[in-house]
Amino acid sequence: MSSNRPYVNLSTIEYCAASGVLGWGLWILVWGPNAALSAPAFDSLRAMVAPWPAYRAYGAGAVMLGAFYAVAIAVNGRQMYWTPTVRLLSCLLAVLFLSNLALALALEQPSSTGVYTYGALAILYSALLCANLNRFALSAHMIWSRLNERYR
Repeated sequence: MSSNRPYVNLSTIEYCAASGVLGWGLWILVWGPNAALSAPAFDSLRAMVAPWPAYRAYGAGAVMLGAFYAVAIAVNGRQMYWTPTVRLLSCLLAVLFLSNLALALALEQPSSTGVYTYGALAILYSALLCANLNRFALSAHMIWSRLNERYR
């Protein structure tokens, strides 16, 4: 939390976002093959991971994404070289994943509340991605400078 009471640190919001993705993955894993992602709207998502059960692929993927994101937030500035990259990639993957879910539902049932919910979450992760761009740019600059010094 921020020392200034009316404001919240970006990392606090990011922890909530990471826990949301991790929780969604656990939810999918717990409900199993008969209930999780069994609606016709998810046919295209199930087809993407055809050899494996969709609930395991997407559930485990979401759990790993949320865990990596939370670890990158916890490590934060102590490893400035890799954590901004992990944070940016986690947000990007979450945006792609949630947009895919919203689109899959919109194609099958446009009036579904899932379209709005997953779309709104994709916008939230897009905002977090934009908020982390400055850290990523600094990290990329530091890595590039170090590589240039090493290989001159």
